[in-house]
Amino acid sequence: MARDAIKKIDIYIDGVKGIKLVNGRWTSIQLSPGHHLIKPNDDQHGVELDLESDKTYYFEVGFGEKTLVHGVHKQIRPVLKEQAVYEIKQLKPLDKEDIAWTPKVQNGTAKP
Repeated sequence: MARDAIKKIDIYIDGVKGIKLVNGRWTSIQLSPGHHLIKPNDDQHGVELDLESDKTYYFEVGFGEKTLVHGVHKQIRPVLKEQAVYEIKQLKPLDKEDIAWTPKVQNGTAKP
């Protein structure tokens, strides 16, 4: 399948485009502790959370069910570490060209 035909979902972190997630791929990014909003490029679904330092969070991104009003929408859902570890083994890493997120590091901590 041609790369452009693969399903892609843009993921925004605090309003900044960070990742173009491609079907069948995984990635990780580093965020600073504190309040963050992570969402696809529509306003139908998102995760607002307070991140703690030295803790890892796992999310799954995909397409939700079609509705009469909005059609098919994009979703982001938290998943258990055990589920994420299992599923990551079945995926390929995301290509670097699909990762725009470059956190600034200040005092050893990544900042958005």
